[in-house]
Amino acid sequence: MRMTTDLRLIKIATACSALLSGSAFAGAITTTYSGTWNLPQYSSGTTVSPSTNFSVSGVTPATDPPNLTNPSVKMSGWANTAPASGTSEPYSGSASTRLEQAPVKSYNTYGIGVVNDNGSRNGESSSSGEHSMDNAGYGFIDSILFSFSHQITLTQITTGWVNGDSDITVLAYEGSGAPALSGKTYGNLTAGGGWTLVGHTNGGNTKGTLDVASTPIKSQYWLVSAYNTLVGGTCSGCTTSNDYVKLLQIAGKWDETTASADQPPSGVPEPASFLLLGLGLPLMRWSRRQSWNG
Repeated sequence: MRMTTDLRLIKIATACSALLSGSAFAGAITTTYSGTWNLPQYSSGTTVSPSTNFSVSGVTPATDPPNLTNPSVKMSGWANTAPASGTSEPYSGSASTRLEQAPVKSYNTYGIGVVNDNGSRNGESSSSGEHSMDNAGYGFIDSILFSFSHQITLTQITTGWVNGDSDITVLAYEGSGAPALSGKTYGNLTAGGGWTLVGHTNGGNTKGTLDVASTPIKSQYWLVSAYNTLVGGTCSGCTTSNDYVKLLQIAGKWDETTASADQPPSGVPEPASFLLLGLGLPLMRWSRRQSWNG
């Protein structure tokens, strides 16, 4: 009799468990958000610190859970103006000249540009088109590294000033850790350096919003430059050595994973647990009575 009762009890418990598992609470949910980062509009010629964080704005969907931290961004300037090891300052940029950091400067409502040291030519002028992000100036190519606090997908770039042309190149970092640019050539980046060419964009000769080539890549690090043939790829209608742009805004999207509204916080028993406990206690009493009667 005792064995029969125990088997019956096991069957009842198994049936309850199966029934309740069908009404299990939904797990974590992932929501894709989008927003824009307004780039600094300081007084003309002010250097933008590479350690300053800039917050995202215009986040959609607007029902942003209060416990989420939206991505912020830092920026630093780079150019291929450094000499190869053991050589003198380059007279012109080429596939062999190396990257070194250059100041990002803000120019009021026009946006930000890069003022590189122009190799042996004593630096770019801060009052000419060369103070933008450009690929003129004897083959030296300016870039801006955007370092985000979250992985994002860059979707748009808005220019606030254009002179000549506004073709741009976008790379995303897919390597491990943080990228090291100093001392690398542009070619090193996409040839085993962890960087992926997302695409070149023909920006035309007027300022405005440019769409970044569609990509599934999510990264914390995005390198935007004036049109750059040194990283590979092709661009219909793009021309080099005449792109001068200042960046006013960038846009992107990112994913956030949160608990669903009907999932209890960690450590709080689900209602199903209480129900199982409520069913278990009477069953235990019933089993004990059957044992005594048997």
